[in-house]
Amino acid sequence: MRPGLMAKGAADAARQGPNSLNEGSFVSVSPVNFLRDVEAEAKRVTWPSRRATLVTTGAVLAMASLTSIFFFVVDQLIGLGVRELFGLGG
Repeated sequence: MRPGLMAKGAADAARQGPNSLNEGSFVSVSPVNFLRDVEAEAKRVTWPSRRATLVTTGAVLAMASLTSIFFFVVDQLIGLGVRELFGLGG
């Protein structure tokens, strides 16, 4: 990749060597500051409405149910085929 196409930090790291980033670097953050940052970030999140949450939850449950029914039927048909073909499984 040409240096002109890299982000500035990536270009600097490429010039310094492959292991220049993260080697021996550790940032210490106090638990209190971390929790404040988490709270501030949570306030910036755009949360879905209750209705949108219920609709998408219903869609996920419906698709999971349909998928489980589909695989149950396929499993039963394969089992039936194996029993008929080989006389195995009961």
